[in-house]
Amino acid sequence: MSPMILFVNRGLIFVSVLLPAFGAASCGSSGHTAALTRAATAASAARTSPSAILLGSKHAYGGPGYGGNIGRGWGTAHPRLIFNGGDPSGKVWNIRWRHWGAPVATGQGLTWVARPEGSYYAKPGAIEMRGFLIKKCGPPGSRAYTRLRVRVASTGGQFSRWYLWGGRHNLCVPEYAPGA
Repeated sequence: MSPMILFVNRGLIFVSVLLPAFGAASCGSSGHTAALTRAATAASAARTSPSAILLGSKHAYGGPGYGGNIGRGWGTAHPRLIFNGGDPSGKVWNIRWRHWGAPVATGQGLTWVARPEGSYYAKPGAIEMRGFLIKKCGPPGSRAYTRLRVRVASTGGQFSRWYLWGGRHNLCVPEYAPGA
């Protein structure tokens, strides 16, 4: 079997197979095929590992030049709490995520629900979330859900329509930056 070299760069596994000039690559050796298949599978798993996918950037709400790091949960994988640093309805806690790492991750949690006449209800309400549109985001080599749609249950239990969290089209740039 020819020597293989594995190395990691920005979360991806690369495989280099050193083959003799007239080596087994042309003879269809099952040992080489199996080794290459295992290496390709490992590389694919590293690319799609759920823990490698984040929710936006840690600077989505706050960051250098934008009032400090006031947000919570952004730039992390399957956060249990997110907060945009604004009003109480911008906080979601007890989040339970499903399908993290898939094209669409769904989450359920609790949030403060605004009253029609102002202020907030005394008891938190249910919120449903959908993270989607995975792209490069944050530190070099990082990938994240760049959009988050949510809907909130009213006191009667009816859910609102789906809307973008904070109206944001890109959770990878600071809130007040162009393209946010």
